[in-house]
Amino acid sequence: MSINKQAVDVTINGQKFSTKLLVKLTKNGQADIVATNVKRVSAKEITCSFDLTNKTPGKWSLIVANVSKLTKRVKPQILVDAFTISYPAPTVTNVSVSLTDGLNQQLLLTINGTEFRPGAQVKVSASGNVELMSSSTEVISDSNLTSILDLKNTPAAQYDLTVINDDQQSGTLPNAFKVRQVVINKPTPTPTPVVTPTPVVTPTSVVTPTPVVAPSPTPTVDPNTALKPVFFDYDKHQIRNNQIPSLHANLGLLKANPKLFIVLGGHADERGSAKYNLILSAKRAEELKNFLIKNGINQNQIILYAYGKEFPVKQGHTEQYWWYNRRVDITLWETKPSKDQALHENSNM
Repeated sequence: MSINKQAVDVTINGQKFSTKLLVKLTKNGQADIVATNVKRVSAKEITCSFDLTNKTPGKWSLIVANVSKLTKRVKPQILVDAFTISYPAPTVTNVSVSLTDGLNQQLLLTINGTEFRPGAQVKVSASGNVELMSSSTEVISDSNLTSILDLKNTPAAQYDLTVINDDQQSGTLPNAFKVRQVVINKPTPTPTPVVTPTPVVTPTSVVTPTPVVAPSPTPTVDPNTALKPVFFDYDKHQIRNNQIPSLHANLGLLKANPKLFIVLGGHADERGSAKYNLILSAKRAEELKNFLIKNGINQNQIILYAYGKEFPVKQGHTEQYWWYNRRVDITLWETKPSKDQALHENSNM
């Protein structure tokens, strides 16, 4: 196997090699790669060079042909799929980690290296623990990509990180980051009240009547505080698989309030024109509306607003901030709000 970013020297063994030879690699749909520096070592061995720079990866057939001195006629011999060209394997040089969602325990991994290809996947692993595949991997360039890792139920350990390209070649950074055990402080239990026995009142005692205290009203919980936004991949409006659990949690709250309006506010990150992002944010809201209707929500309850890139919640110019701004907010209303009212409510949540 040879990499498509280099020239390689090749030794070919066979029989009856003449002094005048044509040597090349061939593949359907591709231009032939003609050998240079062809040398006949003996009737059974020849050497040559192939320049594989930017050549299409895959199996190539080898053609070796004796050329007649008198007639110039070529007498080829073909060895099918004799030569394999591949992309370079990726390498991982460093990883930076930031917590994107403390409630859901999600990490944003920013990964630097070489030879990252579109369609690359990221996995993390530790000795004795199950391998975890990261979600929403986005290849920004051949040396930079980002990916989101869900830490829920992840054992505390030192983790290796591996980038796997679409041709299954991979590169690993050992001990890329460490997951520590999160200790959750349990609330102190309320002590059981001590009941003092009621004294026995003698006929001569003066009994003071106990005042009647009106019960405190039960506080009303705003369901909007429990509704979660839905996040999207860069330049996409399709709902990501890792957003489905949050959506099902939202569905329970929405179905419990069938008389309220459901407002879906679509947003985009700052990349791209204002017009393009306005259309994209509208598509994201529409996609979520279709999901809700398919799952039993009355379409007459749903109101769509698109805000484009004009109202980012996270202020910054890297993926650490952009990922949160690619979202659709969900809110419940007793009366139909205006577009500005709905935006103001989301900004206060």
